[in-house]
Amino acid sequence: MTIRLSAVIQFSFRKYGYTTRTEHMPQRHQYVKGWSPGYFLDQAKKIGPRTTAVIEVTFNRTSHVEQGYKAAMGILKLAKQFTAQRLEKACERALFFKNVRCNAIKNILTKQLDKLPPVIENKSTPIIEHENIRGSINYQ
Repeated sequence: MTIRLSAVIQFSFRKYGYTTRTEHMPQRHQYVKGWSPGYFLDQAKKIGPRTTAVIEVTFNRTSHVEQGYKAAMGILKLAKQFTAQRLEKACERALFFKNVRCNAIKNILTKQLDKLPPVIENKSTPIIEHENIRGSINYQ
């Protein structure tokens, strides 16, 4: 007697790729199927434009939208742990340094770097005059 399995298994040919079916998810994870990036963007807009930009980047860098939910939730949860104003300042700093991961933003808040003056990019660096400093002529 032979037994045949009628289930079709989804396979990803992409290395480390995700194949997710809602019916295969545990009950405690199925609540995310009602979420959307729009939901998280609306929550971020209540905090400010920098936080909204961070959430947009978070969703744009994932290939599977659901992968961004946990990161977006973590970032938005920081507003409760700290304050919305501090989160907005931390997101501004994270965007400037192009590191918008949740841990980076949490480190900015924990180390109170958001309370420092805003980062201003200085395009012209002053030339230091000193007798021991060689100029560009010496490096040709």
